[in-house]
Order: sequence, then structure tokens, then C-alpha cells
Amino acid sequence: MELFLFETEEDFENYKNQIGKKEPQNIIALSTKTHKILKKNCISHQVIDDFFTVDDYNKIDKIMINFSLNWYKQKEIDLEIEGLNLGYLLETEIVHYFLTLVRYVIGLKKIIEEKNPTKLFVGNISPIIKSIILEKKIMIIEKKTDKKLKLDRDEIEIPIPLLKSRKIKISRNQFNKTKNFIEKISTQSFTNKNLNQKSILLLDFNPVFYKQLLKNLSDKFDNVYLLNQRRPAIWNLQSLKIIKQYKCKILKFDDYNDSISKNEITIKSKELENKIAELEYNYSLKEFFKIDNVILWDVIKDEFIDILSKRSHEMVLRKTVIRKIFEEIPISIVFEWSYKGFEERIVNNQALLKQIPIVFLQHSIIVENS
Repeated sequence: MELFLFETEEDFENYKNQIGKKEPQNIIALSTKTHKILKKNCISHQVIDDFFTVDDYNKIDKIMINFSLNWYKQKEIDLEIEGLNLGYLLETEIVHYFLTLVRYVIGLKKIIEEKNPTKLFVGNISPIIKSIILEKKIMIIEKKTDKKLKLDRDEIEIPIPLLKSRKIKISRNQFNKTKNFIEKISTQSFTNKNLNQKSILLLDFNPVFYKQLLKNLSDKFDNVYLLNQRRPAIWNLQSLKIIKQYKCKILKFDDYNDSISKNEITIKSKELENKIAELEYNYSLKEFFKIDNVILWDVIKDEFIDILSKRSHEMVLRKTVIRKIFEEIPISIVFEWSYKGFEERIVNNQALLKQIPIVFLQHSIIVENS
């Protein structure tokens, strides 16, 4: 039988003229997006979740967590710079990447076993399919696209009230440039530093939502510093008034970035990139990234190494800037909002090195890690 497996919108566009009047059991949506596209086009189909049991979902969850938290702890892997590990920084962001991967492997394996197809029409998932079928005589028709799996925050959604969709997606790099520009023109009068006084550092707090907290902290501390790495602290008139009212001080990366050694950043970034490149030939990862004897490292290594490389320079830059901030400002305590992600973990690492207490305002579940 012929089987059409749709992962992306491009897959549907590539094969829609070949679907004809295929039966629903011949067409399977692998993602919510393709399910909606097929439904919108009135094409009966199955979804990958039709093939999962409760035990399968538990298995996916267990493998995904193991991949996310332990891949960088395998033998002969060293992604540390100054005691900070890139794998550790990416734990929360990389969860969705591995969830998608594990879900595809287990789902596709069950689909192929149940359907026993003779011909498959696929897109970018063809390498996963090939690692599953091995010696089975199945013809694979593949039309690949440039799309790749990404980390959760490789693209940032920006709300735009004037647009019908209300949100646009921009790259992480574009977002950081835009944020730095906004901070440069909106926070010039709130960046003075009073040294040798009792100071608290707040990470990514929204002044509008935490007005009373800022008031209380300004009564107890000589300096209340805001370091907002995700969104500008001042983003409307109300936030501007609150910052001004409680005399909070805003720390900007650019104020410290200009004074650090560019040569130091370049050398350490290159060192980390070389360590990442060595992963390609790491045998322990080939053994680690395995699901039911399906070996995945050869399938994902190019894409995975590319993801790590893109974040390596940012890690070194942020680590160096944060270190300089802590050297220049005597922080008494760090107050973290609710998301222990890439940026926060770099700050926390530096705080721990200087034995500075960290308070975590937890809103929901925290990632498991021993």
C-alpha cells in the first residue's frame, strides 16, 4: 500500500496532487499543523496519535527527559567554559526538540509495523524512516525542504496589535538587536550605579505586574537593579512611571559589552566550537541516542551540532558580560522570576561562584535535574 506522511505544510504542498481519492488510512498527519491543513482541505486522514497507547506516551516522556538532561553527560564530552556547561544551559529549551524526535521515532515505527506499506511519500523525516525500516523493502519517495527542527527560543513571537495575526516571529538574533535598541533609547536615565550599598538584582521582572514588589524592595534595598534579558523592563508608559517612582536601576548588556575584551570572547568561542565539532565522532552519543535499536545519532548529528554552534558564541558573550557586571556591582542577592532558562542559568552560575544567595519565584513545575 502507498502511505503519505505529512510533517509540514511543505509536505502537503509537494504531494497534494498525488493524494487523489486515497483512503483515510493512506494519509497520516504527523503534526497538529498538517492535521489542521488536511482538515481544512476536507481530506480524511489519520493522525500519529491514533497509534499511541498510554504506555507509549509514558515511554516518550521518559526517553525525552533522559535525552534532554543526560546527553551532555556522556563519556568524552566537555562543553564547559569557566565551569559553565552549554548542555546544562539548554536543558529547558531542548525538551521540545527531543519530544518531537522521540514522538516521530516511536510513532513511525508503529505506523510502519501496522500498515506494512510498500511505498512511502515523505519529506524531511526520510532519514528517520530509513533508520527504522533498515532491510525492509519499502520504496521511499522523498521531497526535502530547508526547514529544520529548532529550539524553543530560536524564534521569538512578538505581539503586533495592528496585524490581524497579532504576532510575528523573528529570529533570536533579530530579537536581541531590537531589544537592545529599545533599551538604549528608553533607559538612559535609569542606569546610574551606586556602589558599596545593599543591592538586589531582579531577573526579567515585569514592572507592571510587580509594582508592589518593587515598592517593597526599594524600601529594603539601597539599589534595585533590573536585568531583563528576555524583554525590555520599560515597554510602556506605566512601566516607565513605576521604574521612575521606585528609583529602580536598569542594567543593559551593551553598557558592559563595549568594555570587555573582544579577543577573549573570540578565543573562548572558538574553543567551545572546537569541542562541539568533536561530538560528530563521539561513540557514546551513538550508543546514547537509541530507541528500540533505532540509532539516531547519525540522523540528527549535523542538525544538532549546528544548533549547539549557534548558541556557543552567545553563551561565551553572556557569561563574560555577566561576570563583569558582578565584578563592578556588589550584588547582595539575586531574585529570579519563574523560568530557569538559558539566560537565567548563566546569571545563577556567576552568583553561585561568588556565593550570592538566589531566590526563585516559582510559578509552575521546575525541570527535573539531580
